[in-house]
Amino acid sequence: MARDTQTKEPLAVEAAARAAEELYGLRGELRELVSEADNNFHLRADDGKEYLLKVMRPGYPVELVDL
Repeated sequence: MARDTQTKEPLAVEAAARAAEELYGLRGELRELVSEADNNFHLRADDGKEYLLKVMRPGYPVELVDL
């Protein structure tokens, strides 16, 4: 069964925090941001630096992810 690439799937803050640590070695305070087509999170790392963690749904066109 093909996935609907038009529907945003929610991502728990805890899962996003795990991804930030496992993929980028970043830990800190994470909060979800409002978004239309993806899952966005603001991360204030333990060292005070701030990041945007963007998680696109599977099957989303690569050309749009690269924007």
